[in-house]
Amino acid sequence: MDTWESISALRDFEEYRFIKAPVPVYDQAAYDLAFQRCRENKCGTFDTNW
Repeated sequence: MDTWESISALRDFEEYRFIKAPVPVYDQAAYDLAFQRCRENKCGTFDTNW
């Protein structure tokens, strides 16, 4: 039994619906798109050191 299946069987989560989704495929195009969106600084934290 997967972790999500055991959690969905708990009484506290009866009202929720769990769906097992596939893991997205990683490729260079996906990385480039994500990095492009980071450079657009949509969240305001690009090029920030913490």
